[in-house]
Amino acid sequence: MGLFTSSLTQNQIIAAISCFGVLLLLYVISWPADLGGITLGNVLRYLALPDHFGQLLKGVIDTQDLVYFLSVILVALFLTQRSVESARWR
Repeated sequence: MGLFTSSLTQNQIIAAISCFGVLLLLYVISWPADLGGITLGNVLRYLALPDHFGQLLKGVIDTQDLVYFLSVILVALFLTQRSVESARWR
C-alpha cells in the first residue's frame, strides 16, 4: 500500500499519511459489518485485516488468509504499475 500511495504523489509525508489511512481503513472496515445485511457483513469481515492477521498470530496458516494477503499485495502492485505508467505518459 505504501508503494501505491507513494506513486500517487510527489510528497513523502502525504504518501505516508495516505498509506496509514488506507491501512487504518482495512483495520476498521469490519466494525460496521453488523449494521449491514448478511452479504455485506460477510464481505466487510472478509476485507478486514485483523481477522486474517489474528489467525496468523495464533500460528494457524489457512489458505484463505494467504489468498487474502497475496490478493492485497497483487492489487496494490497492479495499481502502482498503472499509476506509474499513467505518470509516464503525462
